[in-house]
Amino acid sequence: MKKRVDYCDFLRFLAILSVILIHVLGDMKDYFLQKNRTYYFILTALDSITRAGVPLFFMFTGIFLLSSKKTTTYFDFIKKTFKKLILPLIFASLIYYTYEVWTQKTSFSIVQFLLRLQSNQIKYHLWYLYSIIPIYLLLPFITVGIQKMNQKQLRNLIILLFILGNVPATISRICFYLNIPTLDSFTYPTLLIYLNYTFLGYYLYHYDIEKKYKKLFYILGIISLICMPILDFLCIKETRWDPFLAPDIVFPFMFTIAVFLYVKENYTKWNISPKLQTFFKSNAFLSLYIYLSHVMILELLQKFILSFFHPTRFIHYLSLVFLYFIGTYILSYIFSYVLHFIMSFKKKEAA
Repeated sequence: MKKRVDYCDFLRFLAILSVILIHVLGDMKDYFLQKNRTYYFILTALDSITRAGVPLFFMFTGIFLLSSKKTTTYFDFIKKTFKKLILPLIFASLIYYTYEVWTQKTSFSIVQFLLRLQSNQIKYHLWYLYSIIPIYLLLPFITVGIQKMNQKQLRNLIILLFILGNVPATISRICFYLNIPTLDSFTYPTLLIYLNYTFLGYYLYHYDIEKKYKKLFYILGIISLICMPILDFLCIKETRWDPFLAPDIVFPFMFTIAVFLYVKENYTKWNISPKLQTFFKSNAFLSLYIYLSHVMILELLQKFILSFFHPTRFIHYLSLVFLYFIGTYILSYIFSYVLHFIMSFKKKEAA
């Protein structure tokens, strides 16, 4: 059983809230991109605050798996990964595909389902599992090397991968906006960038950062938070694609470091009550279930609210953001809690 780390439980809670808010804001941004660019910018500025969420999830993998001292066969590790990630991905994909077939009144096709499953074309938020599963399968081999590295070696590796991955990806998107030849031929696969987030998590968890460098990262985090909506606003034309908010860009990378360091340094000073800490732990434990279920719950909630509430002003849409966000989180948490309870009960019965 993994050792509980209180500030990591809080960060995981923060990460799942961030992901939900990203998807709540997505539809709103799509609407105002064509209607009112000023409102679009306001929503993007709010969206920028959420952009540490996905990188944090990759970092947790590094914190706990790269830190593991357990010795097990690779076959056992694959079985564990299948139960923990692959099986939930298949099950969630089947639910979302069935829901789509039902809402669109089309026929269910197992062949079509399998084709879409293997190509990640069932639901947009499932991309995370398609990215984290290969990383999981690689980590048993990588862990040996990472644990043998000293602080300086690991730091240099993270910096190198950042320079080879995040920097060219950022320059490439700036070049795209300026209509000049891009650096696409120099960019590395995003999987390598996500893997670097696991190294970053391991590094920030195990090593303390000097105070002067912490201040530097806080400044870079604030600058990144300012740059994300501005550059996105300048680059976006007809279709939203969040070019400067994605995890493979420099700005979310720096912002995530700042968030992680701030929480790690100050969490014990906040005097969190035991009950609230227990709540954070339960969210951390249920985070995968919440992640998988929240998109469908959000869509159902949107249909329900819009059936009797018709927004006409921007303040109405902001109130909808709040309602969707709070409602989706609460319902997703309850659903995940009940689902986990049922699964645990069945395991006990089987035992």
